[in-house]
Amino acid sequence: MPSEREAFDAALADLFGSAADDAFADAVLSAGDADAADFAAGEVIYEDGHTKAALGILVAGGAEIVRKTGADGEVLLKDVSAGDVFGAALLFADSGGYSTVVRAKQRARVIFLPQTLLERILTENPQASLGYIAFLTGKIRFLNARLAVLTADSAQGKLAGYLLRASDGRDSFVPDLSYLRLAELLGLGRASLYRAFDALVAAGAIEKEQKRILIKNRAYLARIMGESQS
Repeated sequence: MPSEREAFDAALADLFGSAADDAFADAVLSAGDADAADFAAGEVIYEDGHTKAALGILVAGGAEIVRKTGADGEVLLKDVSAGDVFGAALLFADSGGYSTVVRAKQRARVIFLPQTLLERILTENPQASLGYIAFLTGKIRFLNARLAVLTADSAQGKLAGYLLRASDGRDSFVPDLSYLRLAELLGLGRASLYRAFDALVAAGAIEKEQKRILIKNRAYLARIMGESQS
């Protein structure tokens, strides 16, 4: 498990690329407008429309990002661990309107970088600006892949889309979600998820070795996902 400083440094590297050396990280931490806060399990860390625009960096504990779907409903979007960043969608925008909430799953510590601080970093350091553009480009690619999964009609199509994205070109990987959380992420019941796994195994598209998933036929997964979107 990374230390808080290691998690913070890793997040800055994701945000600003090669500009984020030790001196850069020290300067960000010592900035008067950077702010650290602790949250108990179940406590809301960040909520669209109710939180001041800032980048949040989780440096300890765990959290989840959910989207509200009604008065009481919600869909899991992503689990967040130490070193992850959230809040970019609310920066440089008039309002949120995304109905998303970041909530602590366990005791968590977050360092917030407000928009005013980010503006200074980007205007004073061109290398950091290029790194931040690369970070946002990665977010766009992730959202495009996520949209492809969510717009699939069938359970197999949704699962195929997730496997293509989560494997990131690897022939085998271990999902960082339990089956329960994966079912929530894909908007499926657990029984439907299990049937989708069984169908992909029967088709020879994947194999399962306990928690590890082996990708056997990437083209088949892409076709199944595409067919469910047409």
